[in-house]
Amino acid sequence: MNTLGQGCIRIDLEHVLGPIKAMNAVNNGPSKARSDQTVSNFDEFAALEIPYARLHDSAHCHSYGGWHSVDITGVFPDFEADAEKPENYDFTLTDEYLENIRLAGTEPFYRLGQSIEHWIKKYGVNPPRDFHKWAVVCEHVVRHYNEGWADGFHWNIQYWEIWNEPDNQPAADGRPSSTWTGTVSQFCEFFTEVALYLKRCFPKLKIGGPSLG
Repeated sequence: MNTLGQGCIRIDLEHVLGPIKAMNAVNNGPSKARSDQTVSNFDEFAALEIPYARLHDSAHCHSYGGWHSVDITGVFPDFEADAEKPENYDFTLTDEYLENIRLAGTEPFYRLGQSIEHWIKKYGVNPPRDFHKWAVVCEHVVRHYNEGWADGFHWNIQYWEIWNEPDNQPAADGRPSSTWTGTVSQFCEFFTEVALYLKRCFPKLKIGGPSLG
């Protein structure tokens, strides 16, 4: 111990314990140049050898597909439609985005939910009208990417997060940003139903969350 009462770290270079756990995961993946007005950062992203890219707020980036990607309202735009029918899903831009992430050597960490909304009117961050149906939609998203459902893939994505920052409410000073407009009790009920349903469907996957603000 030194005079400041701090511990000393001793390194034995002859004693190999194994690789250090990678901690350089990020939020969202590389961007793709879609026109002469956009720039790709794919090469720089791939060079970082990032293990995981968490897909939250992806809809705010047009390079990823904007509001037609990742979010449940993006891949299943008509909530009144039959959740069992492939034709009611639009995976096109999300497929492209996730494939780009995987081509960079990174695994997607899929956030099932909605991107933050900064507007005075909310569209996707309101509590779903039917918690069970929302869970069934998520089930089919997982099956699309891991089991080939709806002309999908077998990517074995392990991490599935349910929603994001439900504690992020419109501020008292009038700032409208929010990721959940319901109550805490509503979210607990919603999360419990979705998590238990998905875990029954996919017992070997890592299903949880949410991140809190």
